[in-house]
Amino acid sequence: MTNLIAPVQALAKTNKVAFTKGTVDTFKNIFKNDGFVDKNSFLTARMGTDNISKTPWEKAQNAGYIFMKGMDYFTSNLIVRSKYHELLSKGMSEEVAHKEAGKFASRIMGDRTKGANAQLFNSKLFNVVGQFQLEVNNQLYS
Repeated sequence: MTNLIAPVQALAKTNKVAFTKGTVDTFKNIFKNDGFVDKNSFLTARMGTDNISKTPWEKAQNAGYIFMKGMDYFTSNLIVRSKYHELLSKGMSEEVAHKEAGKFASRIMGDRTKGANAQLFNSKLFNVVGQFQLEVNNQLYS
């Protein structure tokens, strides 16, 4: 559910024209990959990689998470692309715009890359309590 809050926060902090362009680009990318994700380190890290072969258990887990993964994919793309367009319109180079848009998205959505989470979020003991707190924490402090 927190993925429904993040775009609203991004909209409040992003130029509306850029947000519209980001939304359109995100929808277009659903049907035809434009290569944007490969150019952005935040999105590349967030989307991760898929194993070529999976156990039946891994396949079942992936099927159970399809809605959540889809929402995360759409939301993170929308936020990064919108901020990217805004930064380009301000005269930043593509490389810098990608980097800064990723930083912006990580502040709103949470950066799950290794070393970016507080150790509490990775703890096996407190994982039951802390697993859904990363996004909540970011929304309180972004």
